Amino acid sequence: YPTVNAKLCSDIALTEDNWEPIGNSEHFYQGIFDGNGKCVTNLKINSITSTKLGFFGCVQDATIKNLYVEGNIEATNDSEGAVGGIVGYAKSLDESVTISNCINNVQINSQSKYVGGILGDFYSGSGEINIDSCVNIANLTAQYPSGILNTSGNSAINNCLNLGNLNSTSTLNNTAGICMNYNVNCKVSNCINTGKITLSGNNSVYP
Repeated sequence: YPTVNAKLCSDIALTEDNWEPIGNSEHFYQGIFDGNGKCVTNLKINSITSTKLGFFGCVQDATIKNLYVEGNIEATNDSEGAVGGIVGYAKSLDESVTISNCINNVQINSQSKYVGGILGDFYSGSGEINIDSCVNIANLTAQYPSGILNTSGNSAINNCLNLGNLNSTSTLNNTAGICMNYNVNCKVSNCINTGKITLSGNNSVYP
């Protein structure tokens, strides 16, 4: 039921040793998920094969809101994989994808290029990716970690805050407090980064 709408009615402490993300590259979650201000804790993902990881793995034209997630992701996955504390990979085809009022406290250690505290990577068609009033407080280690969103495009990031420390393991050091890969179709407003950025190499292209 990819388009089912859901509302979290109580805090949940997960018991799975290896959480299977909601939605994958074959079955995208396409509904409205309202976290209702509740907390999901003890998220654990340890993967060497999956390429799209997070509490939500893959979403399309979906809305994720009012959610707090806490846990840990260890991913020795493909360098082209997407990892995010809230959503790993998003696709906007006919409608926009919206992630709002979410807090990520999922610590991430990944070999992937596309790692973001809120969203790892996305594809935008006729819609847009909107991230509004979200906070990352987790520490992220990856090739190109970013506090909120890793890859821009047809997107908007508003009223967001990154408190987590970012550790780049690549000699390119493409990393940033809010959004690593920024272009003309990305709008960033009213955002703050206070996280410490650590670069591993001397070729600091986009710190």
